[in-house]
Amino acid sequence: MLTSIGRAAIRRLATATATVGNAATSSRRIAIFQVVARSPVRQLNVAGSSFNLVRSFATRGRPKADTTATGKSKTTTAKRKTTTKSKTTTAKGKTAAAKKGTKSKATSAAKPRQRKKKKPLTDEKKATLQRKELKKTALFDEPKGSPESPWRLFIAEHTQGKSWKPDDLRSNMKQLSDAYKSLSSSELQRLEKTAEQNKRANAVAYKAWVESLTPDQVRAANRARGLLKRKYNIPKGQAKHITDERLPKRPLTAYSLFTRARWSTGDFSSGGGVRTTSAAIGQEWKKLPEAEKKPFYDLQKAELERYEKEVAAVYGRSLTPPRKEASA
Repeated sequence: MLTSIGRAAIRRLATATATVGNAATSSRRIAIFQVVARSPVRQLNVAGSSFNLVRSFATRGRPKADTTATGKSKTTTAKRKTTTKSKTTTAKGKTAAAKKGTKSKATSAAKPRQRKKKKPLTDEKKATLQRKELKKTALFDEPKGSPESPWRLFIAEHTQGKSWKPDDLRSNMKQLSDAYKSLSSSELQRLEKTAEQNKRANAVAYKAWVESLTPDQVRAANRARGLLKRKYNIPKGQAKHITDERLPKRPLTAYSLFTRARWSTGDFSSGGGVRTTSAAIGQEWKKLPEAEKKPFYDLQKAELERYEKEVAAVYGRSLTPPRKEASA
């Protein structure tokens, strides 16, 4: 039999368990309390046990809240992991894109630029470029001298600062010619003296200009001047070569030495012209025996040796022997 205290505890327990909400679980807890209450050993601790059971009951009633919290935490953790993965994936994508960009930049930088193919030069363009280069090599910047003759000096003095039309040039030159012929002796002497002074001054200026150049430059300039005259008729007048005493004089051939010797004898002073005389000397050289030609070939050899020494001294190089001319 339960005491009044035990019955009151059971009633309180039943009321408390009813508010928790689970009927089957509450009846099971009540049965357990009845067994415990009937035990004489436990009767004194019924009240304390009921409080412990209520605590266990309350603890058993929280799983849903705990589960929800756990689910939320799991969901949050999953979201964080997903976010981390997405960030990692994004970072990897950016890194890969950066690497691709770097590779593409490196590839584009490594590729050489394709140069445009130059159009082949036409013959006219080639000729223009050659003329320009030859004019540069020809050194046409030599000093312009003053008039070296009384007539040229007279013309320069009377035409300075005047511009004549081509139609008036002929008549004006005739007037100047008549005026020059009627000059007084004193005026003519003045012109002759001034012209002589100009000649000496021109020689000094020209020599200084030539010596400012190297022998190789002078040699190349003379070659360029000759080529300009032959191919392009530049200048239209007489082609003047640069006179440089430092340059080696080319050796004379045996035939040239023979021609000089024949001209010096005076046998052809009677006349006949240079062309007729040269043809006659050529016929003599053809008929000349080899024994009589030998002295001239010896002189030719000496000329060649002299020229080789001068070339070595002036240009600092050896000379390739020129081709020996066949005897006529």
